Formats: sequence, structure tokens, C-alpha cells
Amino acid sequence: MKKKIIELIAFALVAFALISGVSYALADRETTFAATYSEPDNSVDVMIVGSSHVNSGYIPSMLWDKNNLSAVNTFSWSQPMWVSYHYIVEGLKTQSPDYIVLEMYGMVYGHSYIMPQEIDKTSYNNSFNLDPSWNRWQLIKTSEFCGLDLRNAQDFLYISRYHTRWKDFDWSYLSYNPHKQHDYLKGYGYLTAKAGVETPVVDIAAEELVPYEYCVEYLDKIVNLCEKENINLIFTLTPYVYASEETGVLNWLERYSAEKGIPFFNYLYGEDCERIGFDYSQDLADTGHCNYYGAVKITADLCNYLDSVGASAATKEEHPHYRMLAEDYSKFERVPALNEIIGNQELSQWLKAAVNDDKVSLLVNTDDAGQDIVDNINSGLADAGIYVSDNDSIIISVGKSLAVTGKTDFAMFGNSGSAEFAQDSAEIYLNGTAVPGGDSTEMKIVLFDNILQRPVMSVWIEDDRMKTKEFTSDILDNYK
Repeated sequence: MKKKIIELIAFALVAFALISGVSYALADRETTFAATYSEPDNSVDVMIVGSSHVNSGYIPSMLWDKNNLSAVNTFSWSQPMWVSYHYIVEGLKTQSPDYIVLEMYGMVYGHSYIMPQEIDKTSYNNSFNLDPSWNRWQLIKTSEFCGLDLRNAQDFLYISRYHTRWKDFDWSYLSYNPHKQHDYLKGYGYLTAKAGVETPVVDIAAEELVPYEYCVEYLDKIVNLCEKENINLIFTLTPYVYASEETGVLNWLERYSAEKGIPFFNYLYGEDCERIGFDYSQDLADTGHCNYYGAVKITADLCNYLDSVGASAATKEEHPHYRMLAEDYSKFERVPALNEIIGNQELSQWLKAAVNDDKVSLLVNTDDAGQDIVDNINSGLADAGIYVSDNDSIIISVGKSLAVTGKTDFAMFGNSGSAEFAQDSAEIYLNGTAVPGGDSTEMKIVLFDNILQRPVMSVWIEDDRMKTKEFTSDILDNYK
């Protein structure tokens, strides 16, 4: 009998280990929580929590620049209020923020222009990519009865949810670690499009409408949790094209926040929206999300409030994570700067903008074919003070050119790397992989950022026209 019991226990342990291993291999690696996971323990002063409105509407780096505070966007797509609660719980495992900024879009659940079942579906697909823990299991159980698109708990087990993923299994699944992949943007999603929408016209004095019951329940839980943890809570609402019935819920929320003594900045309409000069025609990337220009206005107002209540730190150097935050900010600064270069679709203007930026390098390789095209590009470079002869392979940095032949060392992605220039064509290879570009190219140029230490875009000529390709996150791994 003792032997059988031992065998049974051993079998159970082996089965558990196998199931756990398979579950780990099939689990989602990408998670919006990675920005929070990757911050050092107890380094975050301000957590900004909510839906994709947080991702596009708040720039954590601005809090470092203006308030000497470390901030992070703790968000997921279409995040209901009960998910916000569990995201806060998850964040407080490693962080002890002085402030939590809670974006209130989750409170209009059931009264929004987006059907709640659609919100649930989006949330189910991405909000549960947290570390295995009791909190994750509670989030799953909570979503069983809070949402209107109800699911069984087993739907969120990795094996049942992704039982066909073995067909696409890649060993890289096992190397991704959201705790190690540091996000210098702190969960901010940079958007520059301008939707050009009209300002919604609704009755902002509408009669109060009590929100969906579980929204109220979990809002109360968040308020109580912050009181227990001695965290200052701030409510915000980020602009989007809203439905008229939502204003009743927001009027209820105005009264709720006043009774609780919680600051509420409603940038959707009214006094707060007017004070920051939010322009729906210019400051939205689409009907639901702010672009960079709108995010700057909203975040600047939050910075001003934090400064007015004495939340700002005296100096940056006093912050225990000063070096990391300063480096992250220097990288954040490159995003709008590079966008100014990328936005030029005329070659001579693109070249001038690139050469005038002292934090980028241009990698140039030419072929002796198509001499007219080469001469045209060389003329554009010459206007910027750069001279390239036929069959030259050069690196241009800070307005100076260095002719190279063959292969040269070039720091990339924080490691040593190489840039190789083909001698019989215009091809450029980064760490052995050819950069994007047409097959019949007479010249290729790569824009390389020296702060980010990565290629940003390649440029070539095709049918006498400038063609470009950005090194987006989905192709960058090919060059590491």
C-alpha cells in the first residue's frame, strides 16, 4: 500500500510538471503589463491605470522631465473596472507608488457606444496575460460573472485556450521575459495621426445615470485599496468621441468623486477640456485615442497638478533610480525627433533632416549602375555638406562622412554588431541580414539612431521614386 501511494504521488507530481511545462510553452509571451513588470522593485512613483486610452493618452516620461517622478502606464486593451482592480493588485506586488491615476473609461461599460460584449471579447484576448498567481486566478473568476459576455474559468487555462499552438511553436517563446524586456516608453504608445473629427455635441447636464453595478463595486474596491495602502488616488477621463448616454454616468462619477474627496480631471468635455485647449480635430489619432499632441496637453496638466500638491521631487539626482530614468528619457526624446525625419517623403528634405540630427548616423552604399539616380541622391547629400563618390560605402555621423569598405563594427541593440557593405551592389547587411529595399536599387541608405542603437528605416530609389521601410518591432529581431 505504501509503495502504491508513493507511486501515485510521483505520478501526480510528474503529471503536474508536464502540464505546467506545456502550459508555460503555450502561454502568451506578449503582455501590456510588461512595462510595469520590467520596472525595478519600488521604483515607480505614479501608476497610471486603465484601458488603451492610458496607453495613448499619457506620457510617463513627461513626469520625469517636469516632476522628477518615475511613472508607468499599467494598461490593457478595453479594460473594465474589475480588470483595473486586479491590475493594481498585480502592480502593488512590486511597486509602492505614492499616486495612482485611474482612467475612468471603464465606468461607462454598458452605456458606451461600444457594446459590452465587444469590450469583454477584447479584454479576454489580452488582459489575462499576467504571471501565474492567485491574483490572476481571481481575475479569471471575477470575469466569469462581471462581464456580459460570460466565459467559463477553463477558457482561460493555457492548455484549453491554446491547445493548437503547438503547430506554431517557436523556441523564442521560451526566451521572452516581460520582467527583463525593459520599456523605455513606460507603456506609452506614440501616435501621430490626426483624425480630424468634430467635437461631440451632447447634453452635459443630463440626468445622473448609475453605472453598471460591477463597475461601482470594483471602483469602491479600488478606492478602499488605495486608502488601505495610503496611496493618493486621482481620477481622469481621456478624450474620445463619446455617446450622449455616457454623460449621465459621468455626472454620477462627478458626484462620487466629490463625495470621496478624489480629484477628477474630465478632459472629455467641460472646464478641464477647455483649460488644456484640447482640439478634437487635431489631438485625436482616431475616434477613440489621443495622438502625441493631445497626450502632451493631458500629461502636462497632470504634471501641473502634481506640482501644485507638492508631489514633485526636488531634484532628479535624488531619485534612487536616477541613472535608469535619465537613460530612458534620453531614448524617449528620440521618438518625436525621429518622427520628424520619417515624416519627410521628399528625398532632399529627408536627407537634410537626417544629417542635421547629431544623434543619428546614415549608412550609405552605392552601385555604379543608374548613374543619374546616384547623381541625384549625391546632389541631395551635397546640399547637406556630404559628398559620396561612385562605389563608396560610407557612414555619415554628425555631418561627417567616413568611407569604409566591406565590413565594420557597429554597436547595435546594446551589443557589438556589424554593418557590411556589398562591393558589387548597393546592399547593406546589418549583423549579416540584408536591409529592406528593392532588388534593382542603385543606392541604399539606412537611418541608424545612435541613442537607441538600432536601425530606424531604410531608403532606396525605385522607379525614380523614394521608397522607405521602417524597422518596426516585428522585423527588428531579424537583425539582432
